[in-house]
Parts: sequence; structure tokens; C-alpha cells
Amino acid sequence: MTLYTIRTGFSVYKNGGRYSGGQSVDLTPAEFVRHKHKLENTQSTVVQGIYSLLNATRAIDISFDDLNADLLPGADTGYVQQAIEEIDRRLDTFSIQSNNLPIINVETISTDRQLTNGDATIQDLTNPLAASLNIFLPSSPVLGKKFLLINESASVGNFYINSSNVYPSDRYEIVWNGVRWLEI
Repeated sequence: MTLYTIRTGFSVYKNGGRYSGGQSVDLTPAEFVRHKHKLENTQSTVVQGIYSLLNATRAIDISFDDLNADLLPGADTGYVQQAIEEIDRRLDTFSIQSNNLPIINVETISTDRQLTNGDATIQDLTNPLAASLNIFLPSSPVLGKKFLLINESASVGNFYINSSNVYPSDRYEIVWNGVRWLEI
């Protein structure tokens, strides 16, 4: 296992304990993949997705380091990363669409949710209730259907997805392999 530092404003739940921003936690490689968006010196999946969309829209390939070097020479490049992460945390309701298929859905829900094949790949959800809400996966999914389900740090309650609890500030990524849902 490897020791990682948790970002301010995030928590990692492990073995019944809660590790908060600034604390260090020992993670296996699988736990790292699940929690990397909450760890210092890593880039969140949502931020990577934003850069991918921008790059695809402009038909160019820009890495975060290139963006800093080109647009902010000599500036505090860490500030740009902090600003993007703050935007990532403050999104209330946001939907990006490509070819009429939603890519990301940011929403506060207070009832159980049934997902369909047509739903956004990224579900960035907030649970304001002090109770666990169920997220049901499509019953007849298409091969390769993938979901990244994020339980926002502002959530009070958990989400229960595919026999797994997803706590506030946690995420759950899954894909249909034609036979069953596999956690990524």
C-alpha cells in the first residue's frame, strides 16, 4: 500500500474510519483508483473530462501543463488547478450534450433513481437526506454502457449502487460487459 494525502474538503472512508482533508491514508492500488479525485497531486476524472471536451471541441490536444505554460507564463500555475477544482465542486445543475446524448448530469435528488441507457455517463449527484438512496442500473444495458457515479461532498446521505455504499465525496465507476456490471 502507498500513503496519500487527502485534498481539503474531501473525505475517504476506509475500514470504518473517516480520513479528512490534510490527513494521510494508506491505499491499495484499487482504492487509489476509486479515490484519486480526492487526493492531492492527482487530477479528478471530472477535470480530465472537462479538458477532453475542450480539446475535442477545439480539435487540438492540450495538456494541463501546456495550458499553464502557454497562457500563464511565470504565473502561479497551481492557482488554475485550484480554480478548476473549485468550479468542479460548485456545479449545481449542469448538462453538457454531444450528439444529443448527455455526458454529465449534476443534480440534487431526494428519491431513489432508476438509470437508463440514455442517461448521462457521469452522474454527479447530491443526496440532501440523512438516509441512503438507491441508484438502480439499467435492467437491459447495452454492451459497454458505463457510468461514473459521484456522491458530492455536500451530500448528507449515501447512495447504494450495485450492492455498494457510495459515501459523500466518494465515486463509483461501473461498466456492463454483456453479462454483468463490473466495477472499474
